[in-house]
Amino acid sequence: MDDHHHLRWKSMITLGLLCSLVGIILLFFPGEATLFFLQIAGIIIILLSGIFLVEGLFIDNEGISKWVVLCLGIVGVIVGILTIAATLIVVVAAGLLLGIFLIFFGIGEAILGLRMIIAEPMVRFVIAIVGILAIVVGIYLLIHPAATLEVIALLLGLYLFVFGLLQVSHGLNERQIEANRVIKRL
Repeated sequence: MDDHHHLRWKSMITLGLLCSLVGIILLFFPGEATLFFLQIAGIIIILLSGIFLVEGLFIDNEGISKWVVLCLGIVGVIVGILTIAATLIVVVAAGLLLGIFLIFFGIGEAILGLRMIIAEPMVRFVIAIVGILAIVVGIYLLIHPAATLEVIALLLGLYLFVFGLLQVSHGLNERQIEANRVIKRL
């Protein structure tokens, strides 16, 4: 039976090289990549909100108010324009919101870890440490909110780089298997 991977080795290597290239760009230029992706996100938000605007104009359903859909479309267009026009403000706002969330999440986890009755002491300890770590990261993000998306870009870049290298090695392995299969058939 034919056991080899259903993708051809050339497409695996191509995908791997593209992923590694994007990963390298994100690793070496995280700030620029973040701003670029936010600009693209702003355009997508505007386009999707435009669909809401058009749907809001022509909605005839009694269950959904056309004014609600229309207002959602207008708010979406405004958010999209702000995302494009004031990208740095969006980055800082995202960092602040994530920092505040992590602090509250961390407090909840720390309390949960300290007050758990049923779990083993090691489980309670790990949950409390995760909570404390979330608080520390949250405080860091409140102090440096613009770093949030750059850190995410760096992590994504590292992931894509490693994923790309693994894809390339898998493609090369598939090429070798295919070459051996051809030799065995002769």
